Amino acid sequence: MRRGMICYEWKKIWQNRLTQLMMLGISLFFVFCVISNVSQTEGLLEDGGRTYGMSGIQARKEQNETVVLTQEETDRIVREYLAYTTDSATNSDNPGYLYLSEKMYRSYYPPRKELLGMIDGIYSPAGSEASMKEVFEENLGRNIFQARLDRDNNRIDLYVKRGIITDKQATYWKEQVKQIQDPLTVGYCDGWKQIYYAGNWAVIIMMIVAIGVAPVFAGEYQSKFDSLLLCMKHGKNRLVFSKIVAAWLFTTLVYVLLTGGYSAAYLLLYGTEGGDLPIQLVAPMITVGYPLTMVQGVLLVQLLGYVFTVCLMAATLLLSSFMKNAYSVIVIILPLVLVIALLSPDQGGYVWSHFLSLLPSQIVNFAFESFTAYEIFGHVLNWLSAGILIDGMLAVILTYISTILFRRHQVNK
Repeated sequence: MRRGMICYEWKKIWQNRLTQLMMLGISLFFVFCVISNVSQTEGLLEDGGRTYGMSGIQARKEQNETVVLTQEETDRIVREYLAYTTDSATNSDNPGYLYLSEKMYRSYYPPRKELLGMIDGIYSPAGSEASMKEVFEENLGRNIFQARLDRDNNRIDLYVKRGIITDKQATYWKEQVKQIQDPLTVGYCDGWKQIYYAGNWAVIIMMIVAIGVAPVFAGEYQSKFDSLLLCMKHGKNRLVFSKIVAAWLFTTLVYVLLTGGYSAAYLLLYGTEGGDLPIQLVAPMITVGYPLTMVQGVLLVQLLGYVFTVCLMAATLLLSSFMKNAYSVIVIILPLVLVIALLSPDQGGYVWSHFLSLLPSQIVNFAFESFTAYEIFGHVLNWLSAGILIDGMLAVILTYISTILFRRHQVNK
């Protein structure tokens, strides 16, 4: 009987025409975004020309060799670049071309952009405006492993001075950057990067979920069917349980189908190479304090997106449990999601940024280069871990409260 109730509630959610149209529209939008990203992917030809699309992806695979940044390899790369900037046949006075001739710049720099950027970012002090050439000249032969650790620790100390993190949180992050494995490895990992960058699409998925879940309770008030349901033998127990299970299953299926769909497409088109490379490649020129691989980072971001989505679903259920119709729920929840997504955690104080960062649609602002952290029962958790823990618990709590409110609804009023 309980299974039949769940199936009935499941069908009610999917039979909503607006839900069907949103699912179709957003699916097509994701397809368009994937095709657009692929078509704009640029690769370098042997003659210095450019190619785009699948041929551009193939060119990037061939040119972006995997390089382990040992001290010896770092010194070789720095010397090679500096040699080009001093050779009259390959240099120029143009900082826009990194002091290389236009021809040399177009053939040498694009396939080595992340590699040179990572070395430059490690050797450059925080806030430095020095050119890559100046940085390389000043740091040739400097220990790159100690330089990376010094840069990361200096950036963490700077965040303490700005009031972004506390001393205890700074100690946590300094331990994290110590765990980043040296030497760093740079290579092709475009498929995993595309999935990571698409993590903020979870906000769009949230809108489908909100529209689908809004009528779960409010639809019964709207149809005046609540008085009958709550008077039935199993109306306040099994039926409510079935509504909750159906809402969670709907949210999970929508999230898995859409994220799984675009993730599979990106890996199929860009390839699965580079999954074991460090997550530092998502922002090679600045500090990334998470000691993770690309695969681990991408999976954790998608888990964070899922937890944020079910938290938004639970908030929608809460509104649905006491509002008189589903449209009122949608009118409140969708603008709220969009407005919160547009707010920046960096434009407020410590309390503002830490509170805002835990709201579901702030998935758009999550980045591994963030040093946001939380102190919970004496333990420090980074933004990623805190978001999964706190919003996961909140999703369960809000779901439970919504069931209580619906059960206690006075049908005779």
